[in-house]
Amino acid sequence: MEQEVIQLHRFEDRFAHEEPFNIRQIRASAQQIDQGHPLPPHRHDFYEICLFGKARGVHHIDWQPYPIQDRAVFVLSPEAVHLVDLQGEVDGYIICLHKGFVLASPDASLPTALAFFEQYSPFFTVAGPDFAGLQLTAEQLLREAASPAIGHEVMFRAYVQVLLIQLLRCRKLAQEEVAPAGKNQVHEKMVLFKALLEEHYKEHYSVQQYAARLALSTKQLNRLCKQSSGKTASALIQERLNAESKRLLYNTLLSIKEISFALGFREPSHFSHFFYKQNGLFPHFFREMMLNAKE
Repeated sequence: MEQEVIQLHRFEDRFAHEEPFNIRQIRASAQQIDQGHPLPPHRHDFYEICLFGKARGVHHIDWQPYPIQDRAVFVLSPEAVHLVDLQGEVDGYIICLHKGFVLASPDASLPTALAFFEQYSPFFTVAGPDFAGLQLTAEQLLREAASPAIGHEVMFRAYVQVLLIQLLRCRKLAQEEVAPAGKNQVHEKMVLFKALLEEHYKEHYSVQQYAARLALSTKQLNRLCKQSSGKTASALIQERLNAESKRLLYNTLLSIKEISFALGFREPSHFSHFFYKQNGLFPHFFREMMLNAKE
């Protein structure tokens, strides 16, 4: 059994109320927010959308650093390991969504839209006028959260849907290209590919196997992946396996050998070779480096 050394923040523990969603506004200095003690790397079991109107710092998501800057947006999926290092004054909004709230969306618009952001970078910046629109919607969410009335959850979900559509548009994607209900064929196939990848990445499926499950040729799957993410199918498969490798190395006390077998490698040496090829260092050096950085 895995022994966790990285904290999992559960929605029910974090928010002491029965509502499956939460929004809060942040207007304070970084020192006031973390009280001089930034949170160590941690995970959530819920979705989190961060809108920073004014901020400076670095946001590490699955060991990838992203700049925190004015009008920055972060869309975090459950289980992503992240560390926030804020500096100076911060002004923004944090929206947290329980997985059940997202999946209960009647037309699947919320999970489909959030799946889109999982395909791309979790970070992007927004132009001033567009961010003003995001702020208006965030203020509507704040008011709805503060004064629940008839249809409270339905109204909150509707505002979240509006916010996600705004975010999709801010990524300069036409509404018909990434329809919230998944009508676009490219997007729909990519959502299916990501779901299959999540299910089978530890089994080391080949690109051909994924393509066959999607009724595509290898060439077609690679073209779809390049079109939607700029990466080949093989690169996305290796990226997912590498991310889980890092999570297990940093998030558990499992031995390198145990992690190798947990990820479907026949021999620990095969895992070490894969990890070195992806990261330029061997697994035990990565674990040692991350643990030293934490102290």
